[in-house]
Amino acid sequence: MKDALDIRVCVAMIRSELSGYEGYPRNQAGEHRFGRALQECAVSVAHASAILAKFTQKFPTVQDIIDTALNLLPQFEIQHSQLLEWEREFGKAAPLKPDFNPSPDPPCVEINRKVKEYLILQAGGHWPGWAKITWKQIYEAQEQLGYPLNRDQLKMLGRG
Repeated sequence: MKDALDIRVCVAMIRSELSGYEGYPRNQAGEHRFGRALQECAVSVAHASAILAKFTQKFPTVQDIIDTALNLLPQFEIQHSQLLEWEREFGKAAPLKPDFNPSPDPPCVEINRKVKEYLILQAGGHWPGWAKITWKQIYEAQEQLGYPLNRDQLKMLGRG
């Protein structure tokens, strides 16, 4: 529950919803203290908003904020584990391994390199050169490598 919201969001919400109320803190340190209290007990922006909406007469104490948050909490808690549901349907999540060393070449160069490697394998290990390769062979290779083809390329392959 603690720190579900950024302190700046909490302070801004207090300023927006409660400024001008009797007992409103007169300095930033006071605002920050009440913002911290809201941050520690709110589980979401909607929960924080509902907490502050309960105060309509005067500015609340820290204990008022905590009590109100606890009373409203059941309405904002997740009733079931979305993670367990997701894992049941899709399996355990695999960690993302970001590629911090992207290829310095533009994507078209990478595609051409992979197509060339594919065509060399198809030709038994020798490269006849781009001049002897037809567009149809290139598009078939791209399709086999999983690259999407446009309507004209599909038409050339007799599928458009």
